[in-house]
Amino acid sequence: MPYHFFFGASGAGKSCRLQHQFLVEAQQSLSSFSSVQYLFIVPEQYTMQTQKDLVLASPTGGILNVDVLSFGRLAHRIFEEIGTDPRTVLNDIGKSLILQRLADRLGDRLPVIGGNLHRQGYISEVKSVLSEFMQYDLSVDDVRRLAAFAGERGALRARLTDLAALYQAFQEYEQGSFITAEETLDLVAEAVPRSALVRNAVIVFDGFTGFTPVQNRVIAQLMKYARRVVISLTLSDDGGRPISLVEREKDPGDEQALFYLTRKTVASLTRLAEEEDIPHEPDEFLTGEPWRFRAVPALAHLEHRLFRYPVTAYAEGQKDGDSAACAVSLFEASSQREEVRQMMIRMKALAKEEGYCWRDFAVVAGDLTAYADLLREAGAFQL
Repeated sequence: MPYHFFFGASGAGKSCRLQHQFLVEAQQSLSSFSSVQYLFIVPEQYTMQTQKDLVLASPTGGILNVDVLSFGRLAHRIFEEIGTDPRTVLNDIGKSLILQRLADRLGDRLPVIGGNLHRQGYISEVKSVLSEFMQYDLSVDDVRRLAAFAGERGALRARLTDLAALYQAFQEYEQGSFITAEETLDLVAEAVPRSALVRNAVIVFDGFTGFTPVQNRVIAQLMKYARRVVISLTLSDDGGRPISLVEREKDPGDEQALFYLTRKTVASLTRLAEEEDIPHEPDEFLTGEPWRFRAVPALAHLEHRLFRYPVTAYAEGQKDGDSAACAVSLFEASSQREEVRQMMIRMKALAKEEGYCWRDFAVVAGDLTAYADLLREAGAFQL
């Protein structure tokens, strides 16, 4: 079945446009008594907000044949329809307990990380690394090859060697009895051809920067069997490359390019679609000034010009002073601690004087660990 990409800059209104478009289609489908389902696949943390947006945007105040799912909920819906694997699905706590037990068994075979696994939070970090291995389809041999590739970087090589041993023990332990949430996506890819839900669905992927190899396999199967698939990605002109040709590119280009991750995602999905002979409809592009920043031209300029060359200065100017009307402001601090202090003073003033909520603020930093420690010391969480 056909698929296409839906491109636009950050804040261009991609989600709103897709939601309104498919709400109209869904209403027409209900009126004609069609069995078509409209599935919005979004990251786990966006499911509730997307549901709320769809309900508020619906002219009838309801979304009877529209559903919002994450990859995990999609797996649940498909398994509910066609049956599940009899193995128990391990959650994060289960994986951590098994890894702790295996680490105790391996003992001296884990000379680097073995002695640290009883430290608070360490087993959780190891579990996260092994989860990444599964998500990106790395085998034990792949991890061992990475350890060999580390060469003279002894600490990295030793850690990877320990992780490979623990990874192998974990896979052997779960064989036939357990399955991880990351591995369920492989079962979903195998089950898609038997799913009536998928065959009668129009599927939209929204809110993703990229996909893991395991997710790519699921998407390839969905593109093959669903009525239609739309993949929304953030992309705008990043240096003169013709955006209209992006769907034909097999090489994502320079890794330092601003939208390299998007181009890499497009290239990998296009290759998978061509292998399955899935038709590619013309892509859609949202151009013009970002809708999200239509009332704040300074931020619109920043979004359009950041990391682009040649450099173009913002000529409109901003209001002076500390009011919220000043969209972009800079200040220089004598230390990171003073930077945190001034930031907290500014946040507190905006909350008290201009009615901002704490959820309206985001702190973006290069060193999150150091920043979090400074915030805790300063009592930021008790503002």
